[in-house]
Parts: sequence; C-alpha cells; structure tokens
Amino acid sequence: MKKMTLTEFNQNSSRAIAYVDRGETVQVTRRGLPCAELVPPRSLPADPIEAIFASGMAKRPTGTIDFAHFESKAPVILPSEYANLNDLLDEVNGDRGF
Repeated sequence: MKKMTLTEFNQNSSRAIAYVDRGETVQVTRRGLPCAELVPPRSLPADPIEAIFASGMAKRPTGTIDFAHFESKAPVILPSEYANLNDLLDEVNGDRGF
C-alpha cells in the first residue's frame, strides 16, 4: 500500500491515480492519520442484475414461488350492467361519467 499526505495528494493526484491504475491501494493521511483510501475498482459483471448481487445490495432469492397459490379458484362473475371489468372499475373509482 502506498501512502501519501493530503498535501502530496493535492499536488500530485495524477501520481496517486497511476498507482491505483496499476492495482495498488493508496492511503491518504492528514496529520499522520488515515483520512482516505483510493482502491482499484472492482470488476463487475456485464449483466446489471448480476452486478447488484455482486455489490451486496441484494441477495439472491433462496426459495421458489408457487404461482398456483395466486390463481383464482372460482371465476369472477360481473353484474350484467357492466360490459367488462374496466366499466366496473371506472364506477368504483368515480370515472363512470353518468
């Protein structure tokens, strides 16, 4: 790991980036104490979903979903005054226009 003072970093940030480009980590210190680290970027997968999993922002699901659980067991019968479900929803939402 390379170390640079904050003053050195401010005057020579391109040198710090050159170290990082070569795969090294650069620690920046202020008054002898670490205040920042520059690290090489992680290589992420080309697939954005894989990148999310690789970053740790999300975890892969562990189980399966049984969609049969969500299927209706009985058909929905609309009242005869409604031609389709949209007409019923329009009335419920106050958009019928009568």
